[in-house]
Amino acid sequence: MSSLRQFAELLRDAAAPAGAAKVLAALGFPELLPLDAAARADLRIAEVAGRASVGDRGPLVRVLLATAVRGTPARIAAARCASAVAARSPHLFWLVAVAQPAEHQFVVALPPLGGESRTLALAVDTRRVQDSDAETMAAMADVR
Repeated sequence: MSSLRQFAELLRDAAAPAGAAKVLAALGFPELLPLDAAARADLRIAEVAGRASVGDRGPLVRVLLATAVRGTPARIAAARCASAVAARSPHLFWLVAVAQPAEHQFVVALPPLGGESRTLALAVDTRRVQDSDAETMAAMADVR
């Protein structure tokens, strides 16, 4: 079982891109490759994501890590990014993570599946990490 303390500590730093990458590494995505501006524009996330990278965990599981542009709440950026990757690659299972350093926000989202319209998300205020935030992340890590 994954350590709740470990995830609470990781989440405290997750509003920064490097901290968010450490959270994703703990979830089984150790290597992320950057997307350039053209790739972000092609995905139609350039308006909400200043930087982005992708990684995989097996043949069907992907992750997108993005940094929300200043002034864009992480929750909004996560929903837009989740919709974009689901539309682009509906045959893959995506996990979307968005960091918003200026507002101390970190969001992990799952794009809608099978005709659903809602994006499921965990939004974390990294200044006030809750026990339930760490429990959710530890449970996600244990799914591997």
